[in-house]
Amino acid sequence: MIAVATSAHAGAAGKSWSVAVPSEPDVYITVVKRAEEVPGLVLRVVEWHGKATTTKISFGHAVKRVRRANLLEDPGPALTLSADGRSVSLTLRPWEIATLLVE
Repeated sequence: MIAVATSAHAGAAGKSWSVAVPSEPDVYITVVKRAEEVPGLVLRVVEWHGKATTTKISFGHAVKRVRRANLLEDPGPALTLSADGRSVSLTLRPWEIATLLVE
């Protein structure tokens, strides 16, 4: 990613934009980084309050595929994308740290 200075403009993204946002208040995205071995991003998603939950992760733009992975980023099963490719549903156990590979 390269930062570029520019003059003020309305822009296409509006006043705020996020790579990914969980729908549940007890779920946090603690890491967003480039994947080591495959093209795409790695998200670490944490259930922070000690209760099982299902959250919707919404992305700032449409994505091609989202897979669960282990902490070493070895790809696992794909999650079902919404029809517009902008969200997935993720079920987490209490205190679970989930790794997602986003392409």
